[in-house]
Amino acid sequence: MAQRYRLTIGKRTVDLPPGEYVVGRSAECQIVVQDELTSRRHARIFVTGLGAELEDLGSRNGVLVNGEPAIGRVKLGAGARIGIGEAELRLEIVDARASGAPTTAKFATPSSPARPMSAPAGPTPASGMTGATFTGVSAAAAIFQIRAALHTEEVGPLRDATLRLRKALGTTSAADAALRSHAGEAFAEAAFALARLTRDPDWLDALFDVQRELGRVIDPGTVKLLAALIAELPYRRPEACQRYVEALRARTPPLGPEELPTFRQIELLGGLIAG
Repeated sequence: MAQRYRLTIGKRTVDLPPGEYVVGRSAECQIVVQDELTSRRHARIFVTGLGAELEDLGSRNGVLVNGEPAIGRVKLGAGARIGIGEAELRLEIVDARASGAPTTAKFATPSSPARPMSAPAGPTPASGMTGATFTGVSAAAAIFQIRAALHTEEVGPLRDATLRLRKALGTTSAADAALRSHAGEAFAEAAFALARLTRDPDWLDALFDVQRELGRVIDPGTVKLLAALIAELPYRRPEACQRYVEALRARTPPLGPEELPTFRQIELLGGLIAG
């Protein structure tokens, strides 16, 4: 018996019979996500008797599936988390034996019946589903945007994505250590690039402040790049780096043996800034 699928956003649920569903900001999409970071036609979900898949429709800000960028067609398993803009959609597999039981879920009308994945989807009335903010997805989406902007070195998109990540980090759970580590690395790279591109020392202050808040030791490669940029600008604001060094000294858990050599380099960096 074929599996049945249900999509949730916040408190809303929508059953997905076999077919194709376009997700986006446009009212012509089968699943509407009202979010400024969502493209008009952002992604497409395919549901067949064999399973469910998703593809990005060339959206500006990308799609995350379980925290990873969606490249090409991605298979969706039970409980898959789909990050679109600042919204999280969760795909659930519903027990087909319960198909006769009462349900409060709406049924989305597919843009076309189930068919080969290459077939295009056409517009149909929207389901009216709206998005809900999910900070983990917001941080992951900002990291994805930062990576893209670093390749082009466009200041505007890079600045916007970096500020978005800074905001998301303010409320991201400390328990999500992996996400916070990736976020700290991405923020350090972005803030360094912005300081280099704009010659604005505020970005170096922000770099040290965010790493301090995360309790993260900057990687050795970034420390070397920072030393060169600090001398080039020049950057003569020791306070942010000093706060960072003091926080690392008092960190719980304490710095490990593998972190101490880099910490010594950061201390020397503070001396370079102080002149």
